Amino acid sequence: MLIGSIAGPDFESAKRQVARAHTLCDGMELRRDLMDMSESEFSALQALVQIPLIGAELRTIHDFEKTPEDLDAVLEKLMDQPAPIYKIACMANSTLDALRMLLFVREKRGEGIPLAGMCMGPFGAITRILAPVVGSALTFAAIEQETAPGQLSAEELTGRYRFHSLSPKTRLFGLIGHPVSQSPSHETHNAFFQREGIDAVYVKMDVRPEELSAFLPLAKEMGFEGLSVTIPHKEQVVNFVNGSSERAKAINAVNTLHLTSEGVWGENTDAPAALDAVGAVMGKTVLLLGSGGAARAIAYEAVQRGADLLIWNRTYARAEQLAQAVGGRAVKELPKRYDILINATPEGMPISESQLTAGALVMDINLSSTPLLRAAEAIGCRAIDGSAMFKRQALGQFSVWGALPTPLTPYEL
Repeated sequence: MLIGSIAGPDFESAKRQVARAHTLCDGMELRRDLMDMSESEFSALQALVQIPLIGAELRTIHDFEKTPEDLDAVLEKLMDQPAPIYKIACMANSTLDALRMLLFVREKRGEGIPLAGMCMGPFGAITRILAPVVGSALTFAAIEQETAPGQLSAEELTGRYRFHSLSPKTRLFGLIGHPVSQSPSHETHNAFFQREGIDAVYVKMDVRPEELSAFLPLAKEMGFEGLSVTIPHKEQVVNFVNGSSERAKAINAVNTLHLTSEGVWGENTDAPAALDAVGAVMGKTVLLLGSGGAARAIAYEAVQRGADLLIWNRTYARAEQLAQAVGGRAVKELPKRYDILINATPEGMPISESQLTAGALVMDINLSSTPLLRAAEAIGCRAIDGSAMFKRQALGQFSVWGALPTPLTPYEL
């Protein structure tokens, strides 16, 4: 049940929010404490509501600092008095807190307890999105402004995440990294599921490096089938898989996890995605900037496809280490000429404009246009941003997860 939170503050604003909530939500709460209007105006506002008003019947506990370790004790305290719905709202200080809350709600709803559990703050967003998946009695959404930390809008929940279509049968996928705010994957992947009629949802989860070992068992228990992996986890997560493809083993970096009853399988779809986006590299000089997880994948695949690979990194030792691992050559100084340049660093302009080779193909794995690409175009280079790679690696992930109903091209994502 999705509850629209009406905040006003004035009567006209609140009236507009009520009208919007009627089209998006199953019920409303009128936040009188946030409204600046007369009692007669508030009464008139109440009269406009034509769906259930939620409020007094809830028995609620808030913790604005943390998510308690013992949620059973919190619920026991709530249930010392009978109520139609018990609501626990806590601040999530990690994605682990949010997963614990989701699993707790699913367990208690399975016992027949009318519980609504949610976490506040950015880490808690998944508890609001996945409320129908765990059977939470309700969750709250902003209509025009949030009324609790981290509250999502009703438009986003019902549009991007198809809140009213989610259920315990919905397949779960997500992205893990630290941070994850820069990724558009929640937009592209959910749009793909909606267009293809797939009962699935994709969420972004900020997981700190030190939390990986605790996160994966919780994600598996929650029922996640597949995870995309982004910085800084692509190399570290290798330590937590039960098996991986030959490509992932050779690269020693994983960007795709498939969670099954038999364990966690690792794959790397970055490698073919990047080189497919660039095109033929056989016999060509490829200059790779960077030495992180994505760079490792690109380096491996470039050598496998017959490129003359040069690797440059600000820390030469890291470039040398990667070159030795894949069969390329580390360089301290950038060459004057090359056929293809691939920027696999997070920097928008890791080299100077004078170090660009006119007529070369320049690819930046960052998703938006960067100073590097603009400078490359200005001297006649063919410039490719990271979206070409992103779409290809995403299709590779869907294939690994068994989430592709029919073969698609990257341009259909």
